[in-house]
Amino acid sequence: MKRAPAWLLLLVVLAWYWPVALGARATSTTIDTHTLPLATWLSDQLADWRIPEWNSLDGTGTPALAHSEIAPYYPPHQIAYRLFSPAQAWTLLLVLHTLAAAVFGRLCARGFGLGPWASLLAGIVFAGQGFFMTHSDRGWAAATACWLPLAAWAAWTWLQSGSTRALLGLAMILAVQATAGHFQVASMTILTLAGLALGQRLVVNSHWNQALLRSAGLVLAILVAASLAAAQLVPSAELAGYGDSRGRNAVFSGSHSTPPWHLLAGQLAPTLLHSNPLWQASAWNPWHSSPSETLGYVGLLTLGLAALGLLTWKTDRRVRLWSLMLLAALALSLGDNLPGFQALSLGQHLSGFAWFPAPGRWSVVAGLWWSLLAARGLESLHSPRLNNRCLSFCLVALLALAVTTFAVAWDASGTDAFFKEPGDADYGSLLRHGYSDTDWTTRSLTPATELPRLLAHGLGIPLLVLTALAFLASSRRLFDRLIARPGLIVALVAIDLGITSLLVRPLDFTHDAYDPASTSPLLKQLADNAGARIVSPLGRLPMAVGLTAFDNHALPDIERDWDTRAHSASQSLPGWPADWWPLPPPARRDSLGLLLAHAPARLAQNDLARMQWTGTRHLVSDSRSPAPQNSALQSDGPKSDPGLARLQHGPPTARLEGWALYTHWSLEPDRTASRAWFLPLDPDTSPGTDPRLERQLPAIRRGTLNAIKPIPGLTDHGQTLDVVFECNRPGMLILADRFYPGWKATRSLDRAQPQETPIEMAWGAWRLVSVPSPGHWTIRFRFESAAHQLGRFISLVTLLAWLALMAVLLWHRRRNRPGSLQTHTPA
Repeated sequence: MKRAPAWLLLLVVLAWYWPVALGARATSTTIDTHTLPLATWLSDQLADWRIPEWNSLDGTGTPALAHSEIAPYYPPHQIAYRLFSPAQAWTLLLVLHTLAAAVFGRLCARGFGLGPWASLLAGIVFAGQGFFMTHSDRGWAAATACWLPLAAWAAWTWLQSGSTRALLGLAMILAVQATAGHFQVASMTILTLAGLALGQRLVVNSHWNQALLRSAGLVLAILVAASLAAAQLVPSAELAGYGDSRGRNAVFSGSHSTPPWHLLAGQLAPTLLHSNPLWQASAWNPWHSSPSETLGYVGLLTLGLAALGLLTWKTDRRVRLWSLMLLAALALSLGDNLPGFQALSLGQHLSGFAWFPAPGRWSVVAGLWWSLLAARGLESLHSPRLNNRCLSFCLVALLALAVTTFAVAWDASGTDAFFKEPGDADYGSLLRHGYSDTDWTTRSLTPATELPRLLAHGLGIPLLVLTALAFLASSRRLFDRLIARPGLIVALVAIDLGITSLLVRPLDFTHDAYDPASTSPLLKQLADNAGARIVSPLGRLPMAVGLTAFDNHALPDIERDWDTRAHSASQSLPGWPADWWPLPPPARRDSLGLLLAHAPARLAQNDLARMQWTGTRHLVSDSRSPAPQNSALQSDGPKSDPGLARLQHGPPTARLEGWALYTHWSLEPDRTASRAWFLPLDPDTSPGTDPRLERQLPAIRRGTLNAIKPIPGLTDHGQTLDVVFECNRPGMLILADRFYPGWKATRSLDRAQPQETPIEMAWGAWRLVSVPSPGHWTIRFRFESAAHQLGRFISLVTLLAWLALMAVLLWHRRRNRPGSLQTHTPA
């Protein structure tokens, strides 16, 4: 074949995700219990033709738009979640964003002057790299990373040609990426563009004044992009300033860095350390890292082609730029393992390093430069002594693989965890990786006893690939046939990446519909109490059936958590999030979501008081947690719910005896519990008697619950909430909903004209409105955030200006086309 049509990328991506073409949806415990409940809520909000700003089903309320997990301003979300069911939309977006990454990677390669087959290879390598594999269960990863090569292409076009259209296009690309939900990859993109601006003189001999002018143009494009995305960025900035940011120290910013030997292992043998969970405690926790954040695999054949491309650095200036950019990305992915990394703290807030953990995610930027270097190597296949160079690469790779394997095994064997069996938290992941229930009960599953199996499974595929490549290189005839067919080489790279993805990506596919209310009897029973607050170890899953879930996704003490991982069988502290979100929530370490949900047996009087004060009457415990021993809770005993266990633990674990047992606990009927309360003011005005000045919830022993009146008349529409009650004396309305800027209130006595009234903070967390006199009161809360309104205004004005400039440019271009001007001949 002489040509490399772009539609081949569609075939490759569909081959990687072939079950989707047959109607399957993506599934994993993270997707089913965290992502899809939020997507279901977003879909319901969009069905009412409104941009959701506040999520009243997330604990005591969360500024959903500001936290950006739902990314409602991201255009693909607006389309997909309106047209498809949440599960179908999420799966379709995963495939489409992977395809977009491949198409944009190809376009970027073409923009750098590479040929058809080379650019096709670049697109496949970028979209199939390890970052996309290990983050496939996190929708934000592909949604943000796919725009990186397109931004690089637009920036490079501007730097080389000064095209104003490219500059305007770059601004829109960066703006769309910023609305995709996760800002870390967006900040990496901006730093990558800065690197291109600094390195442009390596490729083109331009004057300094021209280089500075075009670098300033990049800065202008970034500022315009921030203005275009202000509807998302301004509320998020408000949350970042308001939220509790404790724990964002050097340990936070350095967590999930890539250890040096693990970097080599990830490039040469991704199945060695990044697949089997037995390595977690001994090979990853001591480094404060994890396999899900550090895999930079781009393919062994890709590495060989990239090495061949590097050999052209003397004659190809582009290769010098790509090499330096690759080196910088790999160095940043080392994070804390890079000498001087913490020195970046001097400018961390400006550069973004202080806001984000997981420096290992810089592998996605490195993957772009790997792909371009490999594409350049594909164009150099006819260089002399190619087969000898291929044999040398295989030999060097085998030696590096041997040294790396010995180094990581030796380092892991120096830990106590190397000789300890995994804890119950690892049971499900072990089953998903090929271990059986019999292995768990009859064998000692430790890295020490399983080392031969770990090495055989981890090194088998890389050794097979290198051996096959060496065999081809030793046969001159076969090798010449291979290099004469670049399409075959591209196909082999796609197959390598596809097989590796099947082995390491943390999701599966199922034809079962995502409908927790019908597949889980327990959730179906609880769904009758729409809006009810529930404590459970199910994460955000209750949100999918309209219940309020206490899902604590905040940051605990980071140093303590890593210490817990290193010295116990537990993976982490209860409630530690699987995905480290950059923005802090308004509060953290909620005892209902963090402690009581995972350890109901610890239920104490203060926990019981908090359940009553928040109107939480329901608690669900699973068979892995000791039952609460408190007479205030009652239940009908444990019941089997395989559908719920499948969603929480995955299909392999759900089939095990005892893992599908759940118990529904509820407060006794005579126990007062409410979300809204009327607290009469004590006539005693001596210091210390004003309950508004208390910083913590009143303890149950003080009898506060006996002195106040619960208010049942609550009408909650998410961003508006009405409380109707009667009182016979002045006092305070206390609403156990999160206090947050943007909430406003009006109060009306005996259905009179509503009057604005200030909202105070009750006990450091909730909302309080003063009630000055007895009577029939109607108090309405509404969320009208000034930050949200300002962000939308800035985005709208900037969008109109952007459209006007683009229209002028298009009109000017059309006017100056040859033949567009009429010629007049003399009479």
